[in-house]
Amino acid sequence: LLDYVSDAIYEHGISDFQNSSSESVTGFMDLITIYLQSTLAEYEEKIFRQKKGVCIGSCFATILSEVYLSFVD
Repeated sequence: LLDYVSDAIYEHGISDFQNSSSESVTGFMDLITIYLQSTLAEYEEKIFRQKKGVCIGSCFATILSEVYLSFVD
């Protein structure tokens, strides 16, 4: 998934991305990595961390899904 996001950024232009987001590509990729690794869920008083994928229902899930599907479709 991270490779697809990175490819999409480079495909659409690094300068445009950095100018519109005020964030470096590396910094943005680090933020996505942290986000993907910090999805927690509680079930029967136990806490679990999601190991793969995006948390369904998060506002970022639709964006990442669009990026992924644009390369797979």
